[in-house]
Amino acid sequence: MSIQNISSTAIREITGNAARLMRQDPATSPAKHADNVTLSAAALRALSSEQEAGVSGAGGKVSLDTNQGVVNEDIESFLADNKAKSNGELPPLLMPSQRNIDALSGYLSAKFPGFLSANGIPYAPEQITYDSAGQVQFPADYPYAKELKHALQESPVMANALSWSVGLSQSKALLDEGVRFQQEYLNASPQQLGAVLARHAQLLSGNAPAPQAAISFSPTGEVRLTVDGKPQSV
Repeated sequence: MSIQNISSTAIREITGNAARLMRQDPATSPAKHADNVTLSAAALRALSSEQEAGVSGAGGKVSLDTNQGVVNEDIESFLADNKAKSNGELPPLLMPSQRNIDALSGYLSAKFPGFLSANGIPYAPEQITYDSAGQVQFPADYPYAKELKHALQESPVMANALSWSVGLSQSKALLDEGVRFQQEYLNASPQQLGAVLARHAQLLSGNAPAPQAAISFSPTGEVRLTVDGKPQSV
């Protein structure tokens, strides 16, 4: 790999990895997805920059960034209807933008406490994560793990809201890292290139571990998304 080609080649590899992280099927790992999505460098920068408001946390119409452009959809309908149509047409694929992550977080903050109550579960786990096979994980000492897993199996909408939040957060973190590398590389002097490449060596090798995303809940039910222990943000 030549120095001249590192930037474009790395970005293509990063976007390919990010596409595999994205998921919209509760039975699929957050670290895998059947569709490949290729984004231009300009699109990567746009997805990593702060986006305009348009989020309603309690359900109803929201603006969502998809591979088919920005769509205004009822968020619960979008979460429920993620299967291919009878003619084989695939539904819009959510992109890993902050707006989409905020929309899902807002929905969870508004709906998850009531979901727990309706299923007779006194309180949320401290944290929700997913393993490499896409199975939901709770802290070992959470006493209602069995009940919550059953409730999520009975509610694809809530299961999707949780798992998509994790999948999009992982993908966005990977894309953001790619953008940081690209910006550092393009702005580096010849003397600085070695340090930039060394700093991002794991990312460029293709062996970087997948970002670890988690959902945590405050005592009042507010959702907080983290990636590798850090708050998910633009």
